[in-house]
Amino acid sequence: MRILFASPHRDLNECYQTLLTEEGRETVTAFDGPQTLTLLKTSPFDLLILDQNIPRVTYGEILHHTSEAGTRSILLMDTPGNYPSTASISYPFLPEELFQLISEVTSHDQSAE
Repeated sequence: MRILFASPHRDLNECYQTLLTEEGRETVTAFDGPQTLTLLKTSPFDLLILDQNIPRVTYGEILHHTSEAGTRSILLMDTPGNYPSTASISYPFLPEELFQLISEVTSHDQSAE
């Protein structure tokens, strides 16, 4: 599974890139909206994990692109709400909670095929 983890928090990106890679998932990171969109347009990803506060492009623009491309998405949020993503999780969360959500999103997708 190829994951794009996009957050303006470099420490968070590096931490989750390491943790997800140790879980056997190929993980690429992005730090802002334009970088995220460029990566999504040039490389296929199975899952986008996107921080709601990604700078320079709205998360809505990025999620619109992922839905057109058929890429599943998990939105990392400061405040709960109804967002156009496959799933969402609110800060603060434990790595295990994110891993569980990834499993739920990917198993739901596999059962729909």
